Amino acid sequence: PDAEDLLFSGRSVSGAEAKAMGLVQTVADDPEAAALDYFDKQLAPKSAAALACAVAAARGPLIRSLRARLQEVETLYLDRLMKTHDANEGLAAFLARRAPSWNHA
Repeated sequence: PDAEDLLFSGRSVSGAEAKAMGLVQTVADDPEAAALDYFDKQLAPKSAAALACAVAAARGPLIRSLRARLQEVETLYLDRLMKTHDANEGLAAFLARRAPSWNHA
């Protein structure tokens, strides 16, 4: 439900909210320093070849699933959404730096 809420509403959340939702594992005051520290302590000592295989194994199913759905999502976007008044109005409003006037069609 949380991911759908963010997708549908377009709202932003803080790092703390994202952690509470389970979207991130860690929140840091200095994210760059935390990432470098994690790399130095957790990743650098490991075999790069083993890490590459682990990443491929972990991401493979997701990538295959996304590729399978890409055509469906592209068709939905181009053939349905972009043919609506609201899509054109949204783009025009963005370019004109004004609030959109939706007609929900």
